[in-house]
Amino acid sequence: MNIELVQGQWDDSGDGWSPSSGWNWGTFEVKVTSANLHACSDGQAGSGKEVWVRYSDSDRTEISFTSTGSMMGKTRVRPKNKLERVSAQLLRHGGEADGGFIVGVGAKGGAKPWSCEFKERSGLDVISICPRSNPACR
Repeated sequence: MNIELVQGQWDDSGDGWSPSSGWNWGTFEVKVTSANLHACSDGQAGSGKEVWVRYSDSDRTEISFTSTGSMMGKTRVRPKNKLERVSAQLLRHGGEADGGFIVGVGAKGGAKPWSCEFKERSGLDVISICPRSNPACR
């Protein structure tokens, strides 16, 4: 699982990682680009105050994206100890050698809970997680 910033760099924010620039308005939008004709049962996009991504390792690691405030907060990605800072713009959990893959992504704390599950690595191409109203997630 690679978590890549479009701009800025990942900064240590105590118990998580936060982007060095930009703000989060308290809500995230999520868009899944599937592969091999995989369809999400709740649709290909969702939104909420928290986004989670689950990995297939033995711990069933769940990475969460939250905001540090309701308005003009920073995005925080946790748990920090499960993410390796590979470069200024890239965090990673797991890798091809471990045989793992993303098994689910979801959003909660919005109008309605949303999720998408994957039974195999080949079902997913990209997950885009954006602050509210970002064109990349439409």
